[in-house]
Amino acid sequence: MRHSVAEAPRQTHPDTPGPDVHICLLLLPNFSLLSVSSAIDPIRMANKILGYRKYRLSILSLDGNPVRSSGGQVFPIDAGLADLDRADLLLVCSSDDVEKVDLPASLAPKLRSMASRGCDLGALCTGAFVLARLGLLEGHSCTIHWEYASMFRESFPFIALKQDVFVIDRRRLTCAGGTAALDLMLVFLGRSCPPDIVSAVADMAIHHDQRWSDTDQRIAIGRRLGISQPNVLHAISLMEKNIETPLSASELARETGLGVRQFQRLFQATLGVSPIAYYIDLRLAAARDLVLKTAMPVAKISFACGFAGPANFTKRYRDRFGASPQNDRKANRAATLLS
Repeated sequence: MRHSVAEAPRQTHPDTPGPDVHICLLLLPNFSLLSVSSAIDPIRMANKILGYRKYRLSILSLDGNPVRSSGGQVFPIDAGLADLDRADLLLVCSSDDVEKVDLPASLAPKLRSMASRGCDLGALCTGAFVLARLGLLEGHSCTIHWEYASMFRESFPFIALKQDVFVIDRRRLTCAGGTAALDLMLVFLGRSCPPDIVSAVADMAIHHDQRWSDTDQRIAIGRRLGISQPNVLHAISLMEKNIETPLSASELARETGLGVRQFQRLFQATLGVSPIAYYIDLRLAAARDLVLKTAMPVAKISFACGFAGPANFTKRYRDRFGASPQNDRKANRAATLLS
């Protein structure tokens, strides 16, 4: 049976005057269990090390019913969002297909009301998409899992998106998901705990290399591709940052300090493919993310990923993925409905 979160007793400690710190996780359907567990355990560990319950945790859902994670596990819930009276931090937790989650009309006013009463709002994994959709990230910087970065930028072009593991901009805390939630929570705990307690939590979590907000959430390009050639790595970094307006081979060569032919030979020798072919494949991969995860028109996707127009884009897309963007989108939606 659901209970009101407001009814839960608030803890105090004789050596620590004042109320406890109330942290709430709002789980949306298909949420990331790794992100959620990475946020929950530091709270438990902090209470254990302190020897009393300074931090109170509530697990919420939109309607108070259990929620299924992206891995298929059903997670028990303490209460529905409507039952929440106060909190110090509320984190929206989601994962794949966040753009398809049916959000109730009451959600935005509820979160705005919480914020007006002093609650910090945050998000794990793809939860930033929900906050942006509700208009709660306007004027703030944020981050989101790198798989959803292209879709986020196209959907919310006026929100400053970073590729950091987490971003804290005033009273908005967003996290790229996965184990980055642990880094975010360590910083949050540091607001109300001495540094030695935070260090003890990191030690207990065997998290000896705490990442800070400006850490890039993706593994370094060289490790991803198994290469170390610095000129090629620099060129790929430039490619990844210039999807909408592609650089020419001569521009890439100039940026790496090489002649065009020398650059092309070096790239081919390192990766077994020409720089232009690699670049096109990179842009097609970004385009497919938008095709499968958004309702953006194909023409808009083609220009967003640096192609001359829909016809050229559709031909390259079909050659690469075996179906036109339209048919690929239809097949993906049909498969989603059957799953």
